[in-house]
Amino acid sequence: MTRIFVTIILFALCISNSLLAQQDDWELKKNKNSVKVWTRTVPGYSLKQYRAACLINADADSVYNFIIDFDKRTSWYSDNTICDVLHQSGNSEFIVYYVYAAPWPIDNRDIISKAMCNKEPDGSYLIQHSAIANYIPREKNYVRIEKATGLWKIRQIDENTTEVFMEGKSNAGGDVPEWLANMFVEDNPFKSLTNLKEHFEVQ
Repeated sequence: MTRIFVTIILFALCISNSLLAQQDDWELKKNKNSVKVWTRTVPGYSLKQYRAACLINADADSVYNFIIDFDKRTSWYSDNTICDVLHQSGNSEFIVYYVYAAPWPIDNRDIISKAMCNKEPDGSYLIQHSAIANYIPREKNYVRIEKATGLWKIRQIDENTTEVFMEGKSNAGGDVPEWLANMFVEDNPFKSLTNLKEHFEVQ
């Protein structure tokens, strides 16, 4: 019980000392079971930017390897129904095709994203991704997301605990009601990190 309490305190301190504390325009939208989501409006993007973080009872290597195992992504990443690796260069560069389900009557979205994966000098992992709009021809059944960028940061903070941080911003790719767009930006990272956490912690 003591270790759990100490870990929670460490997580709070990490967040307060991170980039999250350096911005005064982020708004906390969700906070449950150590999964937190913030959003803010950014110029040039139709959707709000999100930041999300959580603690996972697992080592950083295991969490990182699971995140870049794209064959398993649809099993845990919210609303992601198709995930196909189009190109891979070692374990550091991936070009991936994704399809995301949207509620009726909104058309489903697809996106091609280039992910660059690196292990940092401090031992943490950094995954940076950005959209490549015309890497493959457009599918008539989907609306293509042309502009998107984001990152993952995976950092071990003690022997059995890893902090996972994700951030992203994108355009919706066509008209989407504001209430629905905002709901997606808040719910998608929250559900995804919750599923990721449960994969390692729920037996």
